[in-house]
Amino acid sequence: MSEALTKKTVISEFSDNKHEEIIWYKQSFLVTIICIVTIYIVLPTLVFLSNKGSVNNSNVSEAAIIQSLIISQLPIIVALIITSFSSSAKLSFNEKFMLKNWRWKFIVLPLGIELWLLPVTALTTISIQFISQKLFNTHLPEQHIQELLKNSNNQTVIIIAISAIIIAPILEEIMFRKIIFDFTKNKTNQLAATIITSSLFAIMHATILITPALFILAIILQNLYIKYNSIYPCILLHMVHNLIAFSILIYFIKFWQTSQFV
Repeated sequence: MSEALTKKTVISEFSDNKHEEIIWYKQSFLVTIICIVTIYIVLPTLVFLSNKGSVNNSNVSEAAIIQSLIISQLPIIVALIITSFSSSAKLSFNEKFMLKNWRWKFIVLPLGIELWLLPVTALTTISIQFISQKLFNTHLPEQHIQELLKNSNNQTVIIIAISAIIIAPILEEIMFRKIIFDFTKNKTNQLAATIITSSLFAIMHATILITPALFILAIILQNLYIKYNSIYPCILLHMVHNLIAFSILIYFIKFWQTSQFV
């Protein structure tokens, strides 16, 4: 009798936890989508229309990139934190954002992955550029970030670096790997959710030139989340990847290109 009651209690608790997770999926997903549409689509469109023709002005460009980083990241962080505390789902803060199951190997894990991931993503990007030039006689444009960094001062570069290497990985991994993936998986299945989330991550970020490389990165990040049931390895790998990519980009733009024309 006691054993049967214990089993019934465990099943009931599991059912309650699952119900709480579903509530959180829906609430956080709605907030995330509203933030993405407003901040990444509506606001940039309004800024572009109001500042049309001023892109070539370096001062305006630097101010624009700093402003865009502030308005595109901080409000999302604030909105998600407020949602987590006001949510009716009775889960802990760490459970809601999957900040759990920490392992010390997460610190070195990204370095091992980057040994093959960075060359693969770099070759993918180079191949896309080569194919566009040789087969279609089209030169794919640089990312806006590259154009802006060329004429940016050191303070602006530091602000962009903090955003790209620290803030963005934390925010994006919570948004894509946790919230959007979990919501989508609840509606479809794990494979479909991985493809949908990774595609959205890649499309939201860049031009055609690096979208395939970002899709590969997103697939790896999503599988880390699935394997370890934690957001920690995803954030750390994303940080390391962005650090290496940003460092190479800065060297190429600020030093290598400059030295070629001195």
